[in-house]
Amino acid sequence: MKKQIIIQPDSSAWPWTAAPSDYPSTMPDGSPWPRITIVTPSFNQGQYLEETILSVLNQGYPNLEYIIIDGDSTDGSVDIIKKYEDRIAYWVSEPDHGQPHAINKGFERATGDWIAWLNSDDIYLPTTFWEIAKTATKNTDVQWIVGETIFANEKLQEKWRFSPHYNTGTWRDSHFQLTNTWTDFVCAKKSGTALPQPSSFWSHNAVKDAGVINEDFHYAMDHEYYIRLARKGYSPLCIDKPLAVYRDNSQSKTSQGKLPFWIEELEITSQYLPDATSMERKILLDYKKWLRCQIVELQLREKISKVPFASSLEKIIPYSTNSFISRLRRRLYQSVRRFKF
Repeated sequence: MKKQIIIQPDSSAWPWTAAPSDYPSTMPDGSPWPRITIVTPSFNQGQYLEETILSVLNQGYPNLEYIIIDGDSTDGSVDIIKKYEDRIAYWVSEPDHGQPHAINKGFERATGDWIAWLNSDDIYLPTTFWEIAKTATKNTDVQWIVGETIFANEKLQEKWRFSPHYNTGTWRDSHFQLTNTWTDFVCAKKSGTALPQPSSFWSHNAVKDAGVINEDFHYAMDHEYYIRLARKGYSPLCIDKPLAVYRDNSQSKTSQGKLPFWIEELEITSQYLPDATSMERKILLDYKKWLRCQIVELQLREKISKVPFASSLEKIIPYSTNSFISRLRRRLYQSVRRFKF
């Protein structure tokens, strides 16, 4: 049974109603709270955009810079943005080259001590910015903060939670004690754990050091960005609090399945192979073989689904059971491992 979260599809609750705040306008020493910059890339998602905007503005955070980069939407999104333009630091609506380009345009204008992007169909939870500010001020050497993300359906009913693994505040998975090395990200990604983008915040220095989002990638660009951050020596501090909600809907990239994500993951892995150390190369090659196995399996499943009566077969042999599909997956992996790529 799906769990209903605190967000309601009406104007009686968050984010339509501002979150109560008993935080002072300045920090205890009288200095301003860290400036937080949020960039929202937007394109023809007007049905969700207002909730996204309000989840940012209604935080009640005193030192906020909000930037919206719209890709020349034609669905009324601009009218929604104009309703709140007096509280938005900068916005523009013009043709662009896609989501990564829009994020980069926003990051170029960002002046915050902490920077993040929130897609136009996702929302932040109440007090998220206060959690980031408190965590940052208590951990002055931290450059990257990540919390949990709630995955919800289109009606904002909770489906599951995307949580980084915790071990006294450091990122890890069930098999690897992770350090600052970028290969550890590959180990975590292969085992099915990574960092939820909607709940990720970076320091201004980290963003400038890592450079722009790679505009060649449209599905796994956040993973490529994480690798570059890790290669620069940045390690995320994970906090066990939900900070954002990812809305799974027919327009979201997740609805397109795993195949485009895995294809880009394979390209990213190949991109970092040439200058890898011997240890990194071993890990990357193993990950590359694993990815190719996943891609072959998904492509095969797509072909099977077009065969008459295949849909009935899929119901009889579901993906998650230890049956024909599972054995096929193992056979494919064993076959792929015999080759060098």
